Parts: sequence; structure tokens; C-alpha cells
Amino acid sequence: DNMKLHFDLPQEDELATCLLTGGMYSPYMSLYFIRDEHEYRQYQTFQNAPPDHVEQWTKSFQWLCTKLQMRDLKQQRQRQQQKRKGGQTRVDDISSLRPRRLLLKSPCHTGRVHHLLKLYPNAQFVYIHRHPLEVFLSGVHMANTTYGYMFLQKPRDGDLKEYILRQGEILIEEYLNSIEELQQCGKLAIGKNLVEISFEELTNNPYQTIESIYNGLDGLKNIFSSSSPSTSTPPSSSFPTKLKAYCERLKGYRRNQFDISLVDEELHKEIKSRWKIQYEQFGYS
Repeated sequence: DNMKLHFDLPQEDELATCLLTGGMYSPYMSLYFIRDEHEYRQYQTFQNAPPDHVEQWTKSFQWLCTKLQMRDLKQQRQRQQQKRKGGQTRVDDISSLRPRRLLLKSPCHTGRVHHLLKLYPNAQFVYIHRHPLEVFLSGVHMANTTYGYMFLQKPRDGDLKEYILRQGEILIEEYLNSIEELQQCGKLAIGKNLVEISFEELTNNPYQTIESIYNGLDGLKNIFSSSSPSTSTPPSSSFPTKLKAYCERLKGYRRNQFDISLVDEELHKEIKSRWKIQYEQFGYS
């Protein structure tokens, strides 16, 4: 949507992981070779990918996470040093430092809940759903404004439409199947390590929605709440104050408005048919 996009700004972690695999085992390679995108679908969920490919992706992903954590520790240490007049930090101060928790966002992780929980059993997930028609139009907008910088193949008629529709089918089906299975065996539970919100809620009421996310995940519920007589645990962060200020700065943000009339009746029927499960699961019409 209407967010800043630049080669030097932060982007989805899958782009970095893709580079670390040598551009071999990521669905994002589809954006370079759009005519052959079907060959990279196996990396959306890894369900049918060769084990050695999954292993290489996993090593690259974990290496990226480790690098991000080490950078965070380095930045924390630098901040401590700046606070001390002599520029030196006591050894016991440094040893107490811990990397902050990573918050990662890549759409393809929607189909990898099983794999990510296997790697990180304490991982928690936030799933953001949106009206399927808006999702499709947003994908078309992204393709028209961004993908052209990456194409090494010229897409044929229908390539981009099929890429968007098939990706949506793969990810949502795997996500819903995974959470059902993981909930049954007790490894995943809404209100513990999974929260589902709508894009509408997030854009209309960002502060309240983010508060509901924290309150819906184990270990984070006290961040937005004051200490009460029943607990000795005080609010653990100044984050709510910072978040309020940030949300104030975002008040001028306007999400993209898509012209629904551009979707003809035939295409609309195809979207509703192929993404039927999204309409039904999240109550869209």
C-alpha cells in the first residue's frame, strides 16, 4: 500500500534469505523468472521440496537471524558506551545484554508455520487477513509498480495473474491446515502463540489493534497493563508511550484505494472460486 519503498529501506526477511541461499531455494526467485514461477512454488511451504533444499534454506534463514541478533547486541553495547563519560562499559553490564526479540514479516511464512515452530518452538505468530479482492488488487498494484525492476524474463499474458492467484491458494490452504493440526496437538493456540487480526482493524485503529496483539500472546500481556493488586509485575516497557507517538505520526497515512470496477465479472468469479476458503474462513462476501 501507500508506504515508502526504496532499495535502501528495510524489506521482507525472505529477500535476504533468498540471497543467502545463492538465489536457489526461495519462492521470490519467481520475481526474476516469472515464466518459470511454478518451479519455485515448492519453496512456499517446503512440503514437496527436496530435503537438501530445505536444509540449505534453513541454514541461511538461521544465519540471517543470528546476524540480526548480533547486530542488535552491538548496537546496545554502543548505546551503553555513549552513556558513560569515559566511553567504557563495565564487563558486568555487557554480559547482561540480551538481543531483543526478532519481529519478522514475509508473506511466504504464512505457509511455513510447521517448519518455523520446529526451528523455534517458542515462536509466536500474528496472521493478518484482508478482503480477498483487495489482496488481489494489491498484488496487481505491487506487480505493476515494483516487479518490473526484477524481471529477467518478460511475463506472458496471464503469468502475473496466475502467480498471484496460485500463491494465495498455496499459502492460505497450508496455513489453515497447519493451524488446525497444530491446535489439535497443543502446539498452537489462539491467545497463547497465535493472534489473528484483520487489515481493516490494523489500519483503522493501529494502537488498539497492536495492544490486542500483545494481550493475545503469552509473555507479552503485561506490556500494556499497569500493575494491579493481584500481581507484583509492573508494566515491563515504555513501548506503549512510544507506540502512541508513532501512531500519531501515521495519522496522515492513506492506504491505496483500488478501483473495483477494473475487475470484470469473469475475473471476480475466478477470484471468489479459487480463494473461496478465504472468503468463508474470515467472513468476507
